[in-house]
Amino acid sequence: MRFHIIDRENWNREQYFEHYLKLKCTFSMTVNVDITRLLKELHQKGIKFYPVFIYLISK
Repeated sequence: MRFHIIDRENWNREQYFEHYLKLKCTFSMTVNVDITRLLKELHQKGIKFYPVFIYLISK
């Protein structure tokens, strides 16, 4: 593999490079979670789902 030095001052893609250079690295993950038991408990205790959901995902 051969590499070559890029003259960034005259490179026509410099603006794109700078844009992505400033972005923070992130990743995301998706998973299915069975909340059947949680919903049953909340229903039995008369507790609303949304506040519990927000609390749990912020932990």
